Amino acid sequence: MRPSFRMNIALMILVIIVAAFTWNPAHADDPYTQPAINKTFSDIVIVPGVTTQLTVKVFNENPFGLVDIAYTDVMPPNIKIVNPAVVSNSCGGTVTAVPGTNTFSISGGSISAKTTSVPAECSLVLNVTSTVAGTHINTIHAGDLSARDADRALPVLHNEYPASATLQVLVVQPPSLSKIFNPTTIFVGEVSRLTITIRNNDLLNDLHETTFTDTLPAGVVLAPTVNPVLTGCGAGTVTAVSGTNTITLNNATVARNSTCTVAVNVTSSTQSDTPYVNTIPAGPGSGAISTREGVTNATAASASLYVQNVGIAKSFSPTSIVAGATSTLTITLRNPTGTAYTGASISDTLPAGLIIAPAGGSTTCAGGTMTTPMGLTTRWVPMKEPFASLAAPSPPALLRQHLTVPVPSRWRSPPCPMPRQRP
Repeated sequence: MRPSFRMNIALMILVIIVAAFTWNPAHADDPYTQPAINKTFSDIVIVPGVTTQLTVKVFNENPFGLVDIAYTDVMPPNIKIVNPAVVSNSCGGTVTAVPGTNTFSISGGSISAKTTSVPAECSLVLNVTSTVAGTHINTIHAGDLSARDADRALPVLHNEYPASATLQVLVVQPPSLSKIFNPTTIFVGEVSRLTITIRNNDLLNDLHETTFTDTLPAGVVLAPTVNPVLTGCGAGTVTAVSGTNTITLNNATVARNSTCTVAVNVTSSTQSDTPYVNTIPAGPGSGAISTREGVTNATAASASLYVQNVGIAKSFSPTSIVAGATSTLTITLRNPTGTAYTGASISDTLPAGLIIAPAGGSTTCAGGTMTTPMGLTTRWVPMKEPFASLAAPSPPALLRQHLTVPVPSRWRSPPCPMPRQRP
């Protein structure tokens, strides 16, 4: 045998020996298993706004570990990540999950080799929620997961099958909103009580993190003594600062089939010929009701406040008399401003059946004169001098006069009918 032939034989044997010692199953032609992925919601049925945990698991059936695990999960647009986003992560790597968005991803993760009859696994758990009623299906599609064997000898591995999870979000009835001023008419500088009521129309679910902001119309502000009172609003608070024009309800809880009311004092220093209209707009949007459950008031809530410069009130004393007796009618004029009024006058026409009594009347209106013709039904009172002002408090100007209701002096009651006797 020639030496060169013997040398070639020896080299071949050496190569076989080296290959035997360096053989690795991951590099062999033996079949390997693609990684698998699965996902679940901890609560598959939720009330809008309630948090549920989304768990994504990666499985490895191979006798070698996986590295460079990466995937991106684009959830339905109505499912959002909430804070804190990540509950736990046993896959390592880098997780990107921004609260308020519907997408999260992981990169550079790893998983150990399978060592028992159970596949090796790692998991990522996040907090998510939805405020939109309906059925939402979240899917990671086939091929969206990628991984490498630890030696990077194999091609990039991918999941062969998709992973889906379904979240059912229940319907919550929207709340209603109403408001009222009491009294609805004030004089300049007086106080009216504004009450705003939220009604939770849902019979099964409370409303959480309930808020709204009410902006008063120009000319109306919170009174020097606001006296804010919350009723049925849980641990909610109200922001209402004297002299400002906004009322904000914060973080209230409105029990099912119940109401939450916010009451504050408001005032105005500006008379208006038209009412001040205070409106909280329909939602969703600025000022309207906002809740964790995602429901809001479907219609606006409005109330009107009338502000007058001159106050007029009248009363009878006594309010009930027999025919021919006398009652005193008092008309009170009030100047709530800091400026004196001059040339004020008033004319009052009595209703049919009432006339001015012989006693006549009197007035405390400075410089004013009163015309009260006996037996007539009309009196006219020109007041040519200023009367009381808020700048220098004094009793309000008063106009008093007597009136009577005359009846025929020979009045008598009609005879009462008698039943006919039986024979």
